[in-house]
Amino acid sequence: MTRESAACIAAERAMLAALDGSCRTPIAGLAELNGDRLMVEGLLLKPDGSSEIRGHRAGAIADAEALGIELGRTLRDRVGPGLWVG
Repeated sequence: MTRESAACIAAERAMLAALDGSCRTPIAGLAELNGDRLMVEGLLLKPDGSSEIRGHRAGAIADAEALGIELGRTLRDRVGPGLWVG
C-alpha cells in the first residue's frame, strides 16, 4: 500500500469513527489526492432520502486522520443529538 493510499484510508476511517453511526446510518466518505493535498468529502442521508448533510475538508497528506476527525465531528454537530436512524 502506498503512503497516499494509506492517507486516504486513514481520513475516511477517522471520519466514520467520529460519526459513530450504525449499520443503519447512511454515511458516505471519500478521500482523494489532488497533487500534494488531501480532499475528504462526507455525506449523511436520512434513511428515507428526504434530507442530506454534506461537508468537506482539505489539507496536507500528513494530516489525514485529523482531517477525517474534524469532518466527522462537523457533520455530527450539524445533525444534532443522535444520528438519523430509520
